[in-house]
Amino acid sequence: MTVGTSGFGTGALWTAIYLKRTGAKGQGFEILGYDEDTSTWVRGKAPLAMTWDGPTKLLVTFKRIPDLNVQVCKYGAITIAVNALP
Repeated sequence: MTVGTSGFGTGALWTAIYLKRTGAKGQGFEILGYDEDTSTWVRGKAPLAMTWDGPTKLLVTFKRIPDLNVQVCKYGAITIAVNALP
């Protein structure tokens, strides 16, 4: 989820990635979060991809890894790996 706010002294743009079970209520548990730098966006799309490497490993790949405010490496049986494109 990417959220932007605006206003005098209150403007911000940030992204949070949540993990939740299929069918679960609520937004889930935040596993990654970072402030957005609009210069890293390409045509309005966040430069990241998420893929599953088996049933218990989530790979989050960035074009360029941002300065993460929140980073969860393991949630239950799920391992979360962050990397950058070569």
